[in-house]
Amino acid sequence: MTDHDRLALLACEHAALLACARATFAAIERQEIDPLGYLRDHLAQRGQLPAAGARPAQLLAVADRLALVEVAR
Repeated sequence: MTDHDRLALLACEHAALLACARATFAAIERQEIDPLGYLRDHLAQRGQLPAAGARPAQLLAVADRLALVEVAR
C-alpha cells in the first residue's frame, strides 16, 4: 500500500467517523431511542469500543499522546 493509498483510507475513515458523530447528534435532536447506536456500531465494527470501565479522561489522554508523537515527527 502506498502512502497515497494510506492517506486516502485515513480520509475515508475520518469521513465515516464524522458522519456517525453527526448522525448521533441528529438522533439526539430527534429523540431517537438509541442515538448512540450510530457511533457504537461504527466503533464496534472496527474493534474500537472502549473496555468496560474505561475512563473518558484516559481515552482522551491516549489520543493527546498520539497527536504529540505525530507532531514530533
